Amino acid sequence: MMKKVSAFALASLIIVTPIFSNALTKDPDAGELAYKHVVELSDEIGDRTQATNGEYKAKDYIEDVFKNLGYDTKLQSFEIQRTKDDKPYDTVTSYNVIAVKPGESKKEIIIGAHYDSKNNTGKGADDNASGVAVMLETAEKIADLKTPYTVRFIAFGAEESFKNSDNVKNGGLNGSSYYAENMTQAEVNNTVAMINLDSLLAGDFMYVYGDLGKKGFVREQALAIAKELGLDLETNPGHNKDYPAGTTGDWSDHAPFVERGIPYGYFEATNWHLGDMDGYTQTEKHGEIWHTENDNLDFLEREFPGRVEERLMTFSNTLTELVLNFNPAEYNSVKIKIGKDEIKNNGKSEKAAKKPFIKEGRALVSLDVIEKAMKLEVSVSNNEKELTINKNGKTVVFDLDTEKTYDKDSKAVITEDGDIFVAVNEIAKVLNGNVKWDAKDKSVEIVY
Repeated sequence: MMKKVSAFALASLIIVTPIFSNALTKDPDAGELAYKHVVELSDEIGDRTQATNGEYKAKDYIEDVFKNLGYDTKLQSFEIQRTKDDKPYDTVTSYNVIAVKPGESKKEIIIGAHYDSKNNTGKGADDNASGVAVMLETAEKIADLKTPYTVRFIAFGAEESFKNSDNVKNGGLNGSSYYAENMTQAEVNNTVAMINLDSLLAGDFMYVYGDLGKKGFVREQALAIAKELGLDLETNPGHNKDYPAGTTGDWSDHAPFVERGIPYGYFEATNWHLGDMDGYTQTEKHGEIWHTENDNLDFLEREFPGRVEERLMTFSNTLTELVLNFNPAEYNSVKIKIGKDEIKNNGKSEKAAKKPFIKEGRALVSLDVIEKAMKLEVSVSNNEKELTINKNGKTVVFDLDTEKTYDKDSKAVITEDGDIFVAVNEIAKVLNGNVKWDAKDKSVEIVY
């Protein structure tokens, strides 16, 4: 896990009740295979700093496991540019290990976990031998079973940022970023979700996160499976407004896939009730375990008896049943780039007659976008003083004189040069959708 830099989306959750295609099974021995992988990666191999012999040994071990299970397995190499004193210094190589299991559908679920560890710290048992171990156990359990979707397992190299005493450094998320950035649009469209596993052992509580709205179906299905099996899995309670309930930040390997518009799920053990309530303080007893010398099995088993086994059992059971019963939600998405006349309507490019813009903190779009892309009914009446937007009986009425909705005091509509523009958040209400602002991309997405 990398240290946090920013949060995803701003909106409320929509709860989806999943339907399971197979009878759920709780395996009391789940986690035993994963435990052996944690021992191999953290105790036998040990330090797995990016582009070192340790990381390369871990790569070879993971590749061998997948091949021995009969998976079509390949390596994807990538280079990392390091700097010294903020100037280019050298280039090192790391690898993603990719294994694919064909499913009844050619559409894919990506399950990923990084196998490197933070330099100059512990053995990376929690961060992230644990995530790789659960992935490998699930891969073994489903190897001879039918899955509704094709499953693409990816062990990511070089997730952790790097810095040494000579000030040689580079950023993180290298393997996942390389993979996601090199996906074709057809591959992105063919991917129904990305499930990330990172730091599963140490935290006081076990969590699963996901997108807001209907795109959060991975989280909701995982929570429903855990509840059915009597497993103690929960989600971020939302104490910190920067990280709305059910979501998390962009500090792990799900982030590059989210940037490509792929729904995500993310399993983690931490404690969202401590510190800044941002999920970084893992335990009440010892604070952070990741990125410290305490990140090793001996410490975890001495200080938290039974925790390692419980975490591996819970996450392994949940992930295995999730893959066997995966059921993506149907949703629509309209992505609007501020200042551009191009919009993405369910991934397809369309032209807007008028460019969206921001005024007084509001993202505003023209009526043609509302009518065509979102298929809303729009009418102007009462001598052009009243704007009505309707969708399946859900209606919002705007007063064009005051630029406000009739039931709220905040401004929500504006007229410029004879054209009417409406605030995106008000449109989302009509659609019963959610709004996500991407500051990097300068775009607003409505998911409904």
